Amino acid sequence: MEANIRTILRFLSQIYTNDLVKADRNEVLETINKNAIFSFSFISLLITSSLVCTLGLLLNSAPVVIGGMIISPLMWPLLKTALGISYEQPRYIRQAILLLVLSVLITFITSSFITFLSPIKFVTSQILARTSPTLLDLIIAIAAGTIAALGITQPKISESLAGVAIATSLMPPLCVSGIGLALLDYPTFTGGLLLFITNAVAIIFVAVIVFFFLGVKRKTKGSIRRKGAAILLGIIVIIAIPLYYYLNMYSFKLTAYQKTKDVLQSSFSEISSSIIVNNVTTDFSSSSNDILSVEAQILLPEDISISYTEQQKLVSALENSLNKKVNLQLTIQRRISILTEKDVHFSQIKQKIQKVFSEDIKNMNPKLSIDSLLVDKIGENWGVDAVLRGDPASIITEDDRKTIQEHIKSVTKERILLNIQMIPLVELRSTESVINEKISNEVKSYIIENTDPDLALLPQVDVIKNDNKENILEINVSISAPSSYEPPEMLFSDLKKNLEKEYQKKCTIHLALVDENMRVF
Repeated sequence: MEANIRTILRFLSQIYTNDLVKADRNEVLETINKNAIFSFSFISLLITSSLVCTLGLLLNSAPVVIGGMIISPLMWPLLKTALGISYEQPRYIRQAILLLVLSVLITFITSSFITFLSPIKFVTSQILARTSPTLLDLIIAIAAGTIAALGITQPKISESLAGVAIATSLMPPLCVSGIGLALLDYPTFTGGLLLFITNAVAIIFVAVIVFFFLGVKRKTKGSIRRKGAAILLGIIVIIAIPLYYYLNMYSFKLTAYQKTKDVLQSSFSEISSSIIVNNVTTDFSSSSNDILSVEAQILLPEDISISYTEQQKLVSALENSLNKKVNLQLTIQRRISILTEKDVHFSQIKQKIQKVFSEDIKNMNPKLSIDSLLVDKIGENWGVDAVLRGDPASIITEDDRKTIQEHIKSVTKERILLNIQMIPLVELRSTESVINEKISNEVKSYIIENTDPDLALLPQVDVIKNDNKENILEINVSISAPSSYEPPEMLFSDLKKNLEKEYQKKCTIHLALVDENMRVF
């Protein structure tokens, strides 16, 4: 084991070469001081870079934005600030900060002025990408600052490479902030400015460390260096807190977007494979981070609709998948196909069949309603399937069906096959009426079963009172019988006892005899 470790270390020592050399302090000082001055060339590069970056952001063109990054001189004031801290030269720090402030103001003015003149006055994806900084942007800025400082101190590392790396992190967010200022868009302004400040502080901090370890320093007590590094580190820690929060939010948004898209596509595919889901967006509600706003554009065929129940089912599926309350907004667009002459003729016949059938049903029985009516071409025939709903007393006979079918044929001059189904419209009954009907049937059955069959009695029974509070049950019994008929007293006494025992109420039976030979004219 030890032999293997020695072999690995020997191999690494052979391929590893520390080519970092102590920086030429005078050369570094000369290079930075020469470039970090408020001169005509500096202002020209700054304005040009700001102009190109702003136009690239407004045009949503990444290549144009990159072109503006390359010519940006914003790295020099930052490197001079880092040099002043590492070299313990307060004059450098003051000069660099003044130059940086002037550069920010000029960039703000330029980008805002270009935005004001531009006909494009909306936030593009290139702008949006720089309005929500996260902890990852801080890490990128630290890497960019390291490359910038090494590019200045190490001959093998190109200064232009450092310029590109640092410009990538500085000019675009500053221009985004200027665009937000021109559009009076507070989130865009603050988001771009926060990203710029994050990058600037991280670059200065890491450049101080690189300069210190590569010898760009003076032999002093180091109080300015320690104080400056401590302040920069404190600012980084303070900035890192919201950036970490934004990173978690950004991560959730990415996950939520994919989950939302999957749920929408799978749910709508269950309704119809012809439904297309486009332009899905997810964002937290302006009122609460516990509510996720979901917007989507839905392309629907002409013959499909989304019911309220299906929408609520969709919201429930999203909330279960995302573990958050969802505010769903769907923009429905109809997919309209271009109809041929044959399609138009087909549609006209279909509408005529539906109209004739509806009028015939209405004329035949106004109380009937059409529950559903499906009309389709089946070979040479037109199939018409109707479901009607109405009172059970409303009867549609086979003759009625044939009459309607023949009428549709005569109007449309087409072969028609009509099928009608009837659904009775039954009124829901109360519990009391159901119980009263049960009592009435029991009384009828008892009387018929306990009397002479030859009499063929047909009792009519009405429950006139069934009071649960007073425990009273009153029944009227009307019997059609010969005048000579005498009802057996025992029959009704037993009936009364049975009813009182079953329903636990005091029972009264009113008996009326009607002569069966009675005639009514």
